Amino acid sequence: MKIFVYMNDLKHLDSFVLKKLYQDGNKIIINKISESSLFFNKVYQDLYDIDIIITDSIEEYEKLINIGAEVFLLSIYKYDEVKSFTTLADIYNYITNKTIVKIIKYTSNYNDEISNFISYCKYYFTKSPYQKWNDIINLESYYFKNSGMFYLAIDVKTKKIVGSIGLENMNDYGILKRFYIDVKYQNMKIGKRLYQKMDKYIKNNTNIKKIYLACKKELSKAHKFYLKNGFIMADKIDINLKYPNCYDYFYKIIK
Repeated sequence: MKIFVYMNDLKHLDSFVLKKLYQDGNKIIINKISESSLFFNKVYQDLYDIDIIITDSIEEYEKLINIGAEVFLLSIYKYDEVKSFTTLADIYNYITNKTIVKIIKYTSNYNDEISNFISYCKYYFTKSPYQKWNDIINLESYYFKNSGMFYLAIDVKTKKIVGSIGLENMNDYGILKRFYIDVKYQNMKIGKRLYQKMDKYIKNNTNIKKIYLACKKELSKAHKFYLKNGFIMADKIDINLKYPNCYDYFYKIIK
């Protein structure tokens, strides 16, 4: 793994733990926040380059959380919805024993795997037979045209796809598609990270005012997720989405 240590106070670093991380085969980059703005701007743009970021600044944590890498806060204070640790040794134990997932933009390197992943999820969650899906076969031309997007959640240790989310951009509105989390990776907030990454992309890079999606009626857990994140369930929507009667429709106004 590639670990970026981005700290206000480098004295907080435990050299023994850093050595252990290095001996485990990780590449470690250490920079002080006040002295590394140019370097960090380069790292910030490269979602594939960094797997884990460690910082001692809650302000930087809030900026870093949507980059895609796993972000850990080294702090004696606890914050809601923050992965915070009091020592670098605690972070080492987490990295060693827990699943590490990062969010990346889709690339053609995952062409075959994404097709298998979507078919697996469709079968597992909706009992749809395995088949070739037109939007996935032509993923780059289908989703990336007109500033659409497709993100993957990747298990850093196994290099496998464990989640996905796609955006079809129709100018003033968008359609969320292929939002899946591998059943073995659920309840790890990966769906939340994928959605927040896409939500930020929509707000910062598109003119989309409204988002739509369709979800099978029986997927109650997914329904709760959408409602919690500001979507409204509707019997009818004002665009033509052709799904069977076993699907419910949701929409959300982008503010």
